[in-house]
Order: sequence, then C-alpha cells, then structure tokens
Amino acid sequence: MSDFFFSWFATPLMAVEFLVFGFLYSLHLKRSEYFHLRFFALSALEIAAVFFIEFLFSLVTGGEFHYGQEKAAFDYRVTVFNFVFFLFIYAFTFLTLKASYKEKVSTIFLVSASSFATQHLAYNLSLLFGNFSVFMDQNVGDVFEIVLSLLFMAIAMVIVGMLVWKKQELANPYIGNTTKKILVAIVVILVCIGLFRLNSDLPSLGVVAKVGFSLYAVTSCSLLLFLMFGLLESDKTHAEADAYRELLHEQKIQYELSKKNIDLINMKCHDLKHQIRALRTSDNADYVKEIEHEIMIYDSSIHTGNEVLDVILREKLLQCEAEGITMTCFLEGKAISFMDEMDIYSLFGNLLSNAYESALKLEDKAKRTIALSGRNVGNMFFLHEENYVSAAPKFEEGLPKTSKDNEDMHGFGMKSMQRIALKYGGEMAIKCEGEVFSVDFVFPLPTL
Repeated sequence: MSDFFFSWFATPLMAVEFLVFGFLYSLHLKRSEYFHLRFFALSALEIAAVFFIEFLFSLVTGGEFHYGQEKAAFDYRVTVFNFVFFLFIYAFTFLTLKASYKEKVSTIFLVSASSFATQHLAYNLSLLFGNFSVFMDQNVGDVFEIVLSLLFMAIAMVIVGMLVWKKQELANPYIGNTTKKILVAIVVILVCIGLFRLNSDLPSLGVVAKVGFSLYAVTSCSLLLFLMFGLLESDKTHAEADAYRELLHEQKIQYELSKKNIDLINMKCHDLKHQIRALRTSDNADYVKEIEHEIMIYDSSIHTGNEVLDVILREKLLQCEAEGITMTCFLEGKAISFMDEMDIYSLFGNLLSNAYESALKLEDKAKRTIALSGRNVGNMFFLHEENYVSAAPKFEEGLPKTSKDNEDMHGFGMKSMQRIALKYGGEMAIKCEGEVFSVDFVFPLPTL
C-alpha cells in the first residue's frame, strides 16, 4: 500500500501542496478575470501532467517512480531526471499562478518560491521527527511517515492561511529588494532540490546524514521565508525612501515652476497697474477700482525675508482666494534661512496643502480659515499652524492617518515634515481638540 502511494500519489500530492500554499500566499494579490476557472483548470492540468510523466517514467525504465524513498543503487540518470522533474513541477506551479493573478513576474516567482519553501520546510520537519524516532528505538513504518507528512502539511497550511489573512492589509512582502530575494530564492530552491535528491537517491545513508540533510533544508527554507516576510519593515522603509525621493524631485520641479509663474504674474500686474492709471476717468472710476481690486489679489505683497517662503505663500494664497478660504500669515522668514531651500518648500508646502484640503471639506464657510505664524524667541524658532477640520483624524504612531483612498501613494506629507523637523534637531507636535487641528514645530537656531 505504501509503495503504491509513493509510486503514484506522493508526487502529485506534492504538486497539490505547492498549489495550495501558492493560493494561500496570494490571498491579497489581484486576481485575473475568470480566476477560478483559470486556477482550477491549470491546477488539474498540472496534476495530470505529473501523473503522465510518472507513467512515461515507468514505461521507459520498466520501474515505478518513487518519491522520497531510498534506492537500492545510485543511478545518476534517475537523479538528474528527478531533479528536472521537481523543477518542472515548480515551473508549472509558477505558470498556473501567473495565469491566475494580475501581478508582475517577480511577484509570482516569489510567491512560488515561498510555496516551495513552506512545503519543503514542513516535509523535512516531518522527516526529522521520523528520524529522531529511530534514535529513540521506535520502529516506524511508511504509513506513519505518510500520516506524519500530511499532518505537518495541514498544520503549515493552517498557519500560513491565518498569518496571510491576518496581515493582508500590511505591506506587500513581494516588493522591496526584489532582485536580491529572487537570487536567494533561486539558490535555495536549487540547493534544496539537490540535497533532497541526494538524501533520497544515495543508498545506505545513515540516520545522522539524513538528519543533517533535513536540518540544512529546514534552515535554508526558514531563512528564505524570513527574508521574504520577516523584513517587511525594511522593505517598507526602502519603498518609502524611493517614493520620498520621487516626491522631492517633483517638489523641486513644482517650486521652479511656481517661482516662474509668480514672477510672471507680478510683472504683468505691475504693467497693468500703470495702464489702469492711464485709463482712470470720472466716468469709469468704479469699474477701474474693481479691476484694481482683482489685480491686487494676484499682485501679492508678501515679503517674509525668505524668497522660497514668499513663493510658496503667494501660491497658497492664490489657491485659498479662489476657494474662499481665509489665510493669515505672520512669519519671520529670515529666521529659517538656515534651512535648505527644498526643505522650506517641502515643509510649508505640505503643511499648507494639508490645511487647504481640510478647509475645502468644511460646509461652514466661516470656518474655512488657515492661520500660520512663526517667530524666533531667543535661540529657538516656533512655527504654528491651525485650521478647522470636519472630522478628527485617526492617529497612528503619533501621526494622523491619510484620509485618501490609496494609502500607499499618500501619507508622506506628515512623515516628510517630521523628517525635516528631526533633520534640524527640532520637534513636531500634532493635536486635534474638537474641531481645531494644529501643528507645532520648534527648531533650535544655529549659533554663529
């Protein structure tokens, strides 16, 4: 009975285990159209292909294919066939998952590698348990090994399903350091398959050697899974750093464009004022006065003593004026001249953009206000901004969570401001009391 199982059903069962783990590890991935039809049809095709290859093997060799059982004599041809056969099963699993999910090739490869590592880890743990029983002078048969292997697989599937389901809202484990993960996965897969073949195909291996092979496989697969899932925070940091660099680049371009536009507007307004004076008569005095008022909106007279700060304030004032938002500013711009230009643009740009978006959501137009003040006291610079909010934000790790749908693409504004505060030895404090949301910064001024 056990010989029949190992000859015909053990390898197809291994393919099923690969597919089950692949399905579990892909719970949070985007599925292709007609997912169930694709996944189950290709899975059935994979299992049928495994049976067919086993049948061809028996026809060509005149003997049955044995999964994981010792051979009476070593035959390198059989070992090479088995090695390629296992790679074929892995490749078919990869193709099944790739056709079933709308994900990149690298993502599907890492999902397949995780499935292999988990299956191989569970199987070798069952082998270790069985081999240790030999040390304890317990006579175990093939049926016990089969049951033990199935038990470990079932436990592994339950654990993986629970962990992935619980953490599916967290960072994608298949992004960040992808190239390194793929290289490690390839090495682990090839080494583990090779070791497994040596463990199974070399005759008369002692129990100590078998335990050593299994321990090495368990260690390798555990390291691969840790690399894949245990370094999520590191991967998230890398992803945020890349996004932040891109954000800084976009902000630099936006600053240069804003500066050019503001200079152009001021130039045009200056010319228009002279032209309007020439047109002023008693007959059209009211009309001219209305035009002058409109021009004054754009002819901003903000002079904080810091050119970068002037640009961002003029830009935000124009936005607020267009939406009926009152913005008041009392700033000593010279006091922050110690900061890098792009840090100034990023800090005040994010601060005022967040306040502007909050003001737009308010139905009560009287509360559409933004108050910004900054002054130096002694050797410290204090910056304060406050505005009304329609609903108090939720906080996570001291920072308000973004209210936008795509959290992966947003939420860098607050982190950027916090980073700038820390960069210059300062601190940032955020609070929300009732409808009033406020952000405070304190920066130590550099000593001359």
